[in-house]
Amino acid sequence: MKDIKSALGGILVLILIGTGIFSVLLKFTGEVMKFFLWLFTISMAEFGISQAGEIFVKVATFAISYILVGLLFGLVDGFKGKGDAMSIAYFITSTLLGFGLSVIIMFLESNIVVISWIILGIVITILFTIGLILLLKQKKSKNTQEV
Repeated sequence: MKDIKSALGGILVLILIGTGIFSVLLKFTGEVMKFFLWLFTISMAEFGISQAGEIFVKVATFAISYILVGLLFGLVDGFKGKGDAMSIAYFITSTLLGFGLSVIIMFLESNIVVISWIILGIVITILFTIGLILLLKQKKSKNTQEV
């Protein structure tokens, strides 16, 4: 019986190789592996700040992702009657969210100068506009009092 299973397995592998399905499976598996390698590379990336700051950022990212997913699952009653399947979904979802937050933090850190200048420009524009509006209101109120 064992020999028959081995022979059938060998024939099945030859059919998969001959039809090209095996190469599609290998290509798909390779793409999945590239994706997970990319995710873990992002997660383990250094942020270029002090080690204490980096530890804080990673712990905060972990905590925020688990809290957000916990709130989401709590709102949709995700854990009721599901058992282990929802625990796995919770872990996967929060891990992916943590990776996403790591990407955002890395983007913010690498572009902090540009972001700072943009925010400074917006604040200056808002303050200038508010000052101009107040000045125009003050002149208008003086003109109405003189008449």
